[in-house]
Amino acid sequence: MKKLFSLLTLALLTMSAWGANTYVKVTSTDQLVAGKKYIVVNEEAAAGMGGITGGSTKYAAAISGLTIDNGVTDIEDLAVEELTLGGETGAWTFEMGEGAYLFWGSGNSVNTTDDATAATAKWTVTASANGGYILTNAGATETRVLQYNANSGQERFACYKGTQKDAVLYVQDPNAAPVVEIAAPTLPAAQTFVESLEITITNNEAGATLYYSTDGLAWTAYTAPFTLTETTTVYAKASKDGHDSPVVSATYVKVEPGVIVFTSATDPGNGTASASAWTVTKEGVTLDCSNGWVDANSYRIYKDQTLTISSTAGTIVKIEIVGNSGSHLVSNLVPDAGEYTVENNFGTWEGTATSVVFTASAQARASEIRVYLDGDAPIITVAAPVFNPSGRKFAGSIEVALTCETEGADIYYMLNDGDEILYTAPFTLTETTTVKAYAEKDGTESTMATATYTRLPEVATLAEANALATKTDFVFTGNVVAVYQHKSNLWVKDATGVGLIYGNQVPTIAEGSTIKSGWDAQFYIFRGHINEYQYPNNVEATDAPLQTIEATEYTEAQVDTTTINQRILVKDLTLTTAEDSLYLYTADGMAIYNMFEITYPESVEGKTFDVEAMVSYYNNAVQLLPIAITEHSGAQVILGDVNDDQKVSIEDVTALIDYLLGGGTAINVANADLSADGKAGIEDVTLVIDMLLGGN
Repeated sequence: MKKLFSLLTLALLTMSAWGANTYVKVTSTDQLVAGKKYIVVNEEAAAGMGGITGGSTKYAAAISGLTIDNGVTDIEDLAVEELTLGGETGAWTFEMGEGAYLFWGSGNSVNTTDDATAATAKWTVTASANGGYILTNAGATETRVLQYNANSGQERFACYKGTQKDAVLYVQDPNAAPVVEIAAPTLPAAQTFVESLEITITNNEAGATLYYSTDGLAWTAYTAPFTLTETTTVYAKASKDGHDSPVVSATYVKVEPGVIVFTSATDPGNGTASASAWTVTKEGVTLDCSNGWVDANSYRIYKDQTLTISSTAGTIVKIEIVGNSGSHLVSNLVPDAGEYTVENNFGTWEGTATSVVFTASAQARASEIRVYLDGDAPIITVAAPVFNPSGRKFAGSIEVALTCETEGADIYYMLNDGDEILYTAPFTLTETTTVKAYAEKDGTESTMATATYTRLPEVATLAEANALATKTDFVFTGNVVAVYQHKSNLWVKDATGVGLIYGNQVPTIAEGSTIKSGWDAQFYIFRGHINEYQYPNNVEATDAPLQTIEATEYTEAQVDTTTINQRILVKDLTLTTAEDSLYLYTADGMAIYNMFEITYPESVEGKTFDVEAMVSYYNNAVQLLPIAITEHSGAQVILGDVNDDQKVSIEDVTALIDYLLGGGTAINVANADLSADGKAGIEDVTLVIDMLLGGN
């Protein structure tokens, strides 16, 4: 039982209201008698009742007219009707009067009996199979069971919502002595053991004597640790001055397992340094990940992917997973069945199964996985076949070879659970296929090895890749050019579009490099607008000469979602600073976020700037990730370039004449003012013609 916490305020409020009408906890069926009033209330709200001190304002409760605040609404005139007994083995009814409330104290929720659905709510009390009693309120908004478990040694009524205790039963008894709280002892956590387990009970009450039991009925004084050699439920309690603590219990299960240990450093499986489906099989147990990555540091399972642990060597009774630190926690793995606990990023699954599936709610990493079987680990005399290459994604076709370390063993394989085939030579796959294989020698078979080869759709251009449905795997058969790289972000382009290759698997690629064809990834539209190629594999640069990468010039007004993932240059921007030193803003409010950790200008007041950046998207708006920010030097004047096409030609004469005649042609007046009189005139026409004819 939880120790009660102090609630002095509520105790003072309730002292005068309750007076002699104290309430004591119901600990035996003898207290369920006619003529007394009962209330169900959270233990932390029991301040002032029958000498109990402590409680919590979160679960404040009251009796007989006291107004209290339960965090949701004020409850007034709380009253509980008398409990009428119809015999120990018969049915009891517990009726609430009109306007009465029953306070649970769980999540600040209140059940009332004066609404249409519960106006006649009753507690029906029946004998339970284990000799205790169950009180069930059939009309309450949320079903609760109030149960007295005579065999557990707890000797009290407790209120449960499912398996979670959230309240206890109190009885009005003006003659009852105050309840004395004795702290319960502590038992070791429930666990499995192989041969024996030593049990140490910790005393949490000074001066108390400890007792333990293995059946909840016969008690033995505890004087020293004792040893279990069979599956046992241990009960423990403390006794002091004639008062007992609540009883605690834990079950310890003896198993005789074989323990199969998988360590990523030594058992990398078929996914080494590759984001794909990976499989590791040893000694009759297989780890199979739908999408992840394996290296010397960890088995990695990506978000929404599964890790299936299966056994052909015996029933799995426990799985222990040692996780990595950071955000990739073992607690991100959710099993499909069985009990699963996570402590200090060490996860333990317990149950009985031949296959257990874990799904990653977020990326999870495990450095070691231990699988406990219900028998000794099998002695393997024939080695399992090895796939070369290991299971992976492929384009077009892939040739698979099988080998076995056991000399003279025959290898048999199956394609998609088809007929067994005796292996004689490498075979070619052209479609997605799961290959299973085992080796046999002298009547002894190895464990089954499994590998999956997934054929991916092929795309030759970024336009085709960007047209895929989100979360589609693909193989890229064309060539792209590296535009810019920052850590695991590699922006690329080809003649049809742009995109971002993202993932820890991306190596360092020089700007302007051509990427080899044959890399694969999963297309994903990040934040609804950013075309990303996630979980990439086989990203490598060719030996082709580096291409010159130049930013495309845009005005700020032209920078929108169509420019995302492009390398751009925006000139003559007025910038303002923000409280967050990583941000600058344009005069029109476009955010500039210093993702690449460049040096920002010391001062931006009274100046304008040219910003070279990659275009991204964040907080529902286009954002610039600056590569360089330089002070704007002003427009360059090219005398004679009237139409501003960066050259001087006869078109400039035509444009200037049309401008002077009012034809509406837009010209660069600064470039047209060859006479330096501050305007474009007929004399400038003459000077442009003279320039074209080779004059001065």
